[in-house]
Order: sequence, then structure tokens, then C-alpha cells
Amino acid sequence: VALGVAAENTRVDGVATLASIAYWRRERSGLPQGLLGLARSLGLVGSEFALADHEAEAWWAEFETNRAEWTVALMGGRPLLLVHGSDDVLVPPSDAKILFAAANEPKELLIIDGAGHQLRLDPRAINAVLEWLERAVKRPPVRLATDGPNGTDG
Repeated sequence: VALGVAAENTRVDGVATLASIAYWRRERSGLPQGLLGLARSLGLVGSEFALADHEAEAWWAEFETNRAEWTVALMGGRPLLLVHGSDDVLVPPSDAKILFAAANEPKELLIIDGAGHQLRLDPRAINAVLEWLERAVKRPPVRLATDGPNGTDG
């Protein structure tokens, strides 16, 4: 999602991603229930949401047109960090390599040895993103409109 937003919105200065999908596959290893089943288990889609076979086929056909490997190329040279776990069974590390190949410079790829899909829980991934932000974001910090020149009111 972040890559798609960055492709369409030039106010986004850069993107750091964790375990990003290059393109959706109908069935992924580790997701025997499929994407719709996963969305239901996470509470994102209610159990009342059901599709007939022909509707499911049309839904997938449209859904599969959202390919991060295409949108990443539209970021126009804004900084990109791709972080992925070497042992991710939900999104293979090859997806990060596909995105990296499609992206323009500046770009960085970090495959964390032994890490799985839950990178937001891995201090190595979080530290990598924080360090990247310090290097990649080159604008002054945002100040509240009420702040004075020394960061105080008035």
C-alpha cells in the first residue's frame, strides 16, 4: 500500500517497507485459507462477505492488477528501503529482490538472516529503518504553528 501511495503522491519523501509483497498470489505458502480467509481471521472482512465462484474470479483479476513491482518504479527516485527476513514463509525474500530490481536509485535492500515475516517485532529491522530514516529524510523537523523560534509558545 505504501508503495502505491508513494507512486501517486509526490509529497511522500521516501518509503521503508517490511516484508513487502511484489505481487499477489492467490495462494501463498503458510496461508492455506487464502487471502480472503486471512482477512477474515484478522477481522478485516466479516464472515458475511461471501463470493460466488465467478465473483471471486473477477475480484482476484482486479486485485492482481495491484502490483508493487510496477508501482515501485513510479516513485521517481525517492529513497526506498526494503527490509525482508531470509526465513519469511508468507512472503518469499525473492519478492524483495523483485522490488529492488524494479526500483530507481536511491534504494537499499536488507535481508535479515534468520528473520521471518514479523519484522516489526525484530529489533534488527526496526533499527535498520530508524537508521535509514536518519540518512534518507533531509528536511527540517516539523514545528507546530504555535511554536516560537526556540520551540516555546509566543
